[in-house]
Amino acid sequence: MRKIYDGNFYEFHVESAGPGDRYEYRIYQQNGGYTDHSDPYGFQMELRPDHKSIVCDLADFPFHDSAWMRKRSAMHDGPMNIYEMHLGSWRTQADLLHDVLL
Repeated sequence: MRKIYDGNFYEFHVESAGPGDRYEYRIYQQNGGYTDHSDPYGFQMELRPDHKSIVCDLADFPFHDSAWMRKRSAMHDGPMNIYEMHLGSWRTQADLLHDVLL
């Protein structure tokens, strides 16, 4: 992989990759271990328990947001909030028991 932009992003290009191909990347750790990851910027993923990203062709996707795209503003230099949460952690003990009984 090679660094791009400000050095915080990497890219890798595979000529033979096409729609439907699955991929992941591997991060090697100093202790000799490694962790496999899906692409956090990917557009399509396998369903759990699998985790690979899937190459997709966005040219085939019928976007229907042209009105919103015309009205949005470019706030590249303004503040931004990013919220990340794991919805499964909001489950109650009753929810978990229900799943076990199914």
